Amino acid sequence: MRKLIIFVMMLVGAVGFSKDYYTADKLTHMWDFNNERNFLMDFKSNSIAHKRGTVRWVPREYSYHNSPVIHIHGNVDPNSSFTIPARYLENELEDWTLDFEFGAGSHDLDHTSRANGEIMPFGQVLRWGDLRIVFYQDAGQKWKGIARIIYQGQTRTIEDLRGFRYHYITIRSERDGISVWVNASCNEYIEIPRSSISGYPIMFGGNGFAGRFDDIKLYSKRLRPWEITANYWGTEYSVDPKNKLSTTWGEVKHNVKPRSDRGSREKNIRRWKEIGTTEKERR
Repeated sequence: MRKLIIFVMMLVGAVGFSKDYYTADKLTHMWDFNNERNFLMDFKSNSIAHKRGTVRWVPREYSYHNSPVIHIHGNVDPNSSFTIPARYLENELEDWTLDFEFGAGSHDLDHTSRANGEIMPFGQVLRWGDLRIVFYQDAGQKWKGIARIIYQGQTRTIEDLRGFRYHYITIRSERDGISVWVNASCNEYIEIPRSSISGYPIMFGGNGFAGRFDDIKLYSKRLRPWEITANYWGTEYSVDPKNKLSTTWGEVKHNVKPRSDRGSREKNIRRWKEIGTTEKERR
């Protein structure tokens, strides 16, 4: 009994005090937006993204996400977007996974202010070749929305996406089609022969989308379910081919990247939604 108690205490300690990590095996591109001056730069591959329209870097203390993010203000300029250029995506990927975090909702350009919170009626979250994700404001509950996943003419719907809250989205290639994961749960599967994604830019935002993005990652493999879960919770480690545990970004060819002090997901989604809540009550 004593050994069991000790084991449980050790387990609780490991969960409570472990650093945050994400899977980095076969990670080809990543934008974590940690540096204001160079937030367009992917330092791993020396790739530079493009921004169009009104795109603002938001520091950690105002991101309500325990890390810096970018805010795309489609409410100011409907064409505002963040794009990974096609020249970095010319190689055909037999298997791939694209994941990122996004939240719909906007406010004044001054990110220190919570005034004038709103969710736009419509906006493009993602476009990559034949794949599109479009966010629509819920007509009945204006502080929520739905997302349409459109791939080669087939459409799937993700419902009950709250505004002013971050959602972790994973799109994974399958043998015949793609799977769509929301907050580490597989929500949809579109079964259709896959189309080529070689040479197509990846655009985040556009067509009036207003909201935030963080940790955009592209892998040249299909992430396994536990790796998707690790990225969502940020408390797992990846192991190099020699079975040596990596502890920093620079070790073993970037096999693991510490995710600073981002804390638990329950805390990560906290106060940003207050922007919308405050405006709703004021009305």
